[in-house]
Amino acid sequence: MSALVSFEQYYMIVAISILSDRGYQLQSDADADSLHDGSESLHDDSEVEDDDDDDDDDLFEYEAEERSSQSAEDESECNLEEARDLSEVETADLKRAEQSKKAFHGGRRYALPTALLLDSDDDSQPLRVRRVDKSRTRDRDELAAVEEVFGQARGSLARWLSRKSVLDHITRLFLSFLSQKRNSEGKLLYEERIRNMCIDQKQSLQVDLREMWADPSLQHVCEWLHACPRVVLPALNQAAKEAVLRQYTMYADTHSKILVRCEAVDSLVSISDLRCSHSSTLVKFEGTVTKRDRQVHQLQVLQVTCLCCGFSLEPFAQAADRPSRPKRCPHCQSRGPFELDQCHTVFENSQTIRVQENSSSVKAGRQARQIAVILQDELVNSVKPGENVIITGIPGSMYARGPDVQSIQFYRSVEALHVVKTQDTSSYFFLTEADKAEMQRLAAGPDIVDKIVKSIAPSIYGHPLIKKGMAATLFGGEPKKVDGKHSIRGDIHMLLMGDPGTAKSQFLKYAQTVTQRNVYVTGQGASSVGLTACVQLDKVTKEWSLQGGAMVVADQGVCLIDEFDKMSDKDRLGIHEPMEQQTVSVSKAGIKAVLRARCTVVAAANPVGGRYDPSRTLMENVNLTDPIVSRFDMVAVVRDKPDPVADEKLADHVVDVHMRSHPDCPQGADNSKQHDLNIMPQETLRKYIAYAKETVHPTLRDEDSGKVQMAYVMARAAAEKSNAVPFVPRSLDAMIRIAEASAKMRLREYVDEKDCDMGISLVLESFVSCQNMRTQKTLRRQFARFLHPGQEYNALILHKLQEASSRLELRLPRTEAHGAMFMKCSELQAEVEELGVTVEAEFYKSRDFVASHFAWEEREAVITWSKGLNQ
Repeated sequence: MSALVSFEQYYMIVAISILSDRGYQLQSDADADSLHDGSESLHDDSEVEDDDDDDDDDLFEYEAEERSSQSAEDESECNLEEARDLSEVETADLKRAEQSKKAFHGGRRYALPTALLLDSDDDSQPLRVRRVDKSRTRDRDELAAVEEVFGQARGSLARWLSRKSVLDHITRLFLSFLSQKRNSEGKLLYEERIRNMCIDQKQSLQVDLREMWADPSLQHVCEWLHACPRVVLPALNQAAKEAVLRQYTMYADTHSKILVRCEAVDSLVSISDLRCSHSSTLVKFEGTVTKRDRQVHQLQVLQVTCLCCGFSLEPFAQAADRPSRPKRCPHCQSRGPFELDQCHTVFENSQTIRVQENSSSVKAGRQARQIAVILQDELVNSVKPGENVIITGIPGSMYARGPDVQSIQFYRSVEALHVVKTQDTSSYFFLTEADKAEMQRLAAGPDIVDKIVKSIAPSIYGHPLIKKGMAATLFGGEPKKVDGKHSIRGDIHMLLMGDPGTAKSQFLKYAQTVTQRNVYVTGQGASSVGLTACVQLDKVTKEWSLQGGAMVVADQGVCLIDEFDKMSDKDRLGIHEPMEQQTVSVSKAGIKAVLRARCTVVAAANPVGGRYDPSRTLMENVNLTDPIVSRFDMVAVVRDKPDPVADEKLADHVVDVHMRSHPDCPQGADNSKQHDLNIMPQETLRKYIAYAKETVHPTLRDEDSGKVQMAYVMARAAAEKSNAVPFVPRSLDAMIRIAEASAKMRLREYVDEKDCDMGISLVLESFVSCQNMRTQKTLRRQFARFLHPGQEYNALILHKLQEASSRLELRLPRTEAHGAMFMKCSELQAEVEELGVTVEAEFYKSRDFVASHFAWEEREAVITWSKGLNQ
């Protein structure tokens, strides 16, 4: 029996030594004591044992003992059968003895310490499973501790967020949000979005951060997303993937990852204001796409095979800034060659665009800045040059090899997370309810059109027709699509033509200040590709990229071209398509694209020889072709004619502007002349234009279209008879567009007779001014009722009478303050002859004639008045 005991103690010591080498520990002090006692008895009783015996000898002795113990069990069973006749007490003693023997032999595992048992009394799971359970219990305890201090970051925020327990908690919270968020109708909001995403076979899930911010449990997550998006986004993507797989378990075969797309809730940041402090944070900025590179495949996971031994190497995860490649084969230790495994290598779509900040947000004296934006996955090819976008992304930096081999150049870039197109960058999006109510109040006034016209370039004196045309240009017409194929532009083009020093360039500069999106170019510095689009070779990627020109960048804005006559015919030929079709077609260097150029063109040109000759037509005065002139809806001819009355008023206005604009002039000083003009504040005018263009879409009614048709037919016939400049069919479209612009000025959803009159008068005035002086007189007499619509002839005659009386008064010495003046009625009739009006006796008896301090001597047929009283 002592030998068996010694063997058992030896077996336990060998087993414990093996387990201790593998990192296991004893569970109780009793086990250690039993092993200690066993080791002492082993050294006392088994002197023949040696510490240097091999494990094979121990196993052989163990098998021999097993066979002997099995035979002993069989013998004990026989002894029990032979002893059936013994007394009950002796039988019970024998059973207890046999059970004790089984504890030593057959049930040897119950005699082992607890640390050696595979199954315990309180747990029937294997040891490995129990270790996993303990690890899970430890993770749950750590997660509970994270929940207690969630929102209280310790130390570095990025390092604290990188903890697995924190990321797991963020994933669990966001998954709960996706599974429980409901819309106003009580339906699961993101369940429907996930369904639509899967139907379209996409991998981008749109998430509204404002909805997340409304959830108290996710407010800290939103803050951390803006502070450390590179750490938080993978956790959100994992939660989105789990939410998708709950609905569609096989969707992982279509897309291996789901990307969360969200727009930052912070305010817009200007591109020029981006600093190093914004790096690796979530920012949102607005701009215009000026350049778009080709789509490329960016390597994400590299899988190669060694051609020497055929061993397939483990995948290499690629970093965006530093790609990694295998140097040696781990199987044969060779340096290659290696073959790319196309089946297991993972690529990602990538594209780089250039975004330029809008001219309206650029401060005075600064240049519009640009920044490179990287589009990935489904954002590739989502925008085109010329489109205005709001981008949410993560700023960083990119590097490229410099001219020197050892030099590296870094430049700013943004990894786009969310891209949304905007229709207009106007201030309409910043209008409050009070501003909208003010717009409606202004539109209710009867003289809103006159107020808008007077507010256009208030520092420039005179030119009422140009200001009215400029107002129509800023408001614009309504674009249309015929049968979903052919499109009719709604933008109104205007050409300013005339003598030098007549404020043509000043009108262009004013349009640049009042519009939110514009591009200003000059004829000498502009070319065809500079105005439309060009294809450039990128120095870094060696790829051809498409870059939009001025008209593409000014999409849904205004393109201002000064010195239009200085452009060559070849360069002007390139803008024929964008002016009428409002598109730019490019087919160069293997790139075929159609860009949008939905912009208004306002150009200024000087006549040949410096001054405009009224005895010649417009085509003879300027070096422009008929196709380019016909694309302008209005042509305003400005002449510098000496006029004593007009010159005195002009001088008075210019001196007044200089006095009011002086730095030492008090800002709050009252000016009666400025008040009498009833001019709208420029900021209010900008808001009014933006509000009208965004909310009002007028339509032409049948009862008002007849007048437009009649004016077009009469103009065509008159041009044919007088051998004048042709009246082209495009002029009919111009009449309708200007009428729609007039309706927008009144914030009306339909075009009425007054709007049609304004469109007809501006187009016919443009047509008449293009003729020579002789033809102009004929056409003005014929189109008198169209050129001066809605005005009574008495008002026109009175206006001519006041102008004639002012010229007569200027001829007298200034020393005579007052005196009797007179003019013959025949002279007044000659003044109004060009209007095609006859002065009747009712005019001399009208209330307006008497109120203007005029008197009519019927017998002498003269008009009398006192000097200075009729002003």
